[in-house]
Amino acid sequence: EMEHLVLDHHVGIIAFMDDTFTLNHRMVEAICDEIKKRDLDVFWGCTARVDTLSDELLEKMREAGCITLFLGVESADQQMLDSTSKNITIEKIRQAFQLSKKHKIRTIASVVLGMPGDTKESIKRTVNFVRELNPSYAVFSLATPYPGTRFYKESVEKNLIKVKDWSKYTLIAPVLETVDCSLEELRNLQYKAFRNFYLRPGYILRQAWMDGPILIKTIAGVIKEVI
Repeated sequence: EMEHLVLDHHVGIIAFMDDTFTLNHRMVEAICDEIKKRDLDVFWGCTARVDTLSDELLEKMREAGCITLFLGVESADQQMLDSTSKNITIEKIRQAFQLSKKHKIRTIASVVLGMPGDTKESIKRTVNFVRELNPSYAVFSLATPYPGTRFYKESVEKNLIKVKDWSKYTLIAPVLETVDCSLEELRNLQYKAFRNFYLRPGYILRQAWMDGPILIKTIAGVIKEVI
């Protein structure tokens, strides 16, 4: 399919929409080998879990054209990371971003604000942690409980869900409170997170050099949302 897209439709960039693309190293290595074997002139990106990356795997992925990784950071609070049952630690997160930088692969940090137990202070620590990781880009979503999940059941039991309109369950609009934050406070904290990450002079200069047009579009969107 990649060969068809590249040769017949002149596609230059491909995204693998698989939440755990790097979980099976043998599969990823086989894909990388085929890309190189067929000499496909294509760049690509994927979503990856921080606990599935290794130096050897990223080296192979970069050689095969991987230029972007979408990585789940979620939180800088280990207790909240443990509540996701993903076997993620702060150290594994740091290592994943360090390895990505080593192999010159851009990173997009995915962060979830307003998880159970989140406070204004823990959210502030998470935003500072993301700045410390210094990814290429960051997405600050708001915790959203979906029916059928343990998160939803616990949120209902604690009467934290304040929005019943399903069209608002977008990961962007706040739909539940935390023990410490109202819906309005969560929205303001999200705005502040975007501002604190994207509107840094050093960050703007660095990314402008690497991704000029993309950066301008991204920051324009941030300014539109937060001002």
